[in-house]
This record gives sequence, C-alpha cells and structure tokens, in this order.
Amino acid sequence: MPSRRKKRRTQKNGDEEDETLKDIPRSFVVRRGWVMGPVRELISEIRLMLSPHTAVRLKERRSNTIKDYLGVAGHLGVSHVWLVSSTEVRTLIRIARASRGPTLTLAMEAYSLIRDVRATQRRPLAMGDKEFREPPL
Repeated sequence: MPSRRKKRRTQKNGDEEDETLKDIPRSFVVRRGWVMGPVRELISEIRLMLSPHTAVRLKERRSNTIKDYLGVAGHLGVSHVWLVSSTEVRTLIRIARASRGPTLTLAMEAYSLIRDVRATQRRPLAMGDKEFREPPL
C-alpha cells in the first residue's frame, strides 16, 4: 500500500497580519441621553479623530443601552467605549475599556470644534476624508 502524500503549504500564512491588526485598539463613541447640537458635532469630530479604528457611522437609538454596545464590542474587537453625556451644568466624557475596566470620567470645561479653529485661521487647510483613512502614527 502506498504511503500518504506529504502536504506542503505553498500559501502564505495570514496569521502574522491578523496578529498585528488584533493588537490595534478600536473604539465606539456613543452619545448617552439628550445632548445639544454642538456636542453632537463634537461627537462626530471625536469619531473622525479616532478613525480609521473607530465606528464613524455608528447608528444610535434610544433603546440601545451600554450593555448592548459592550455585547457587540467583543465580537467586533472593540477595546474602548467613549460615552458622551450632557447635563444642564456640564458635559461629561467617560472612557471605558470594554469588559475589563477601568473607566475614566472627564468633565469638559471648554472645547473647540473644527469649524471654530478654521474660522480663526488665515489659510485653513481643506481637509477631506483621505487624511483620516490612515492612522497618523
């Protein structure tokens, strides 16, 4: 009886590339409760700043809870969740590591939007989508 054939892989293993992509931190930026218009714009700019490793077009609904986002985070490889909430007095940002902790709570005293910075510049740069497709470092 002839012996079995020895299998020799001619294809390159994709495991090495997956390991490097697995270590990159990914994030959700989520609005909790009612927030004013400029804060909504700030949330979209935070998503843009954290791109390409964040959900830029995340759809938020009133019925979604933090537990829903954390449940999906494990499947999508999300490591951090940014929660932005607003009261009458201040705006708060909570940065949490998904499923492990710790959670940082930051109170914003002041912030500037992209349009505010561009209005003060003499020659503002025309920034498109292509600047945010790759990470800066």
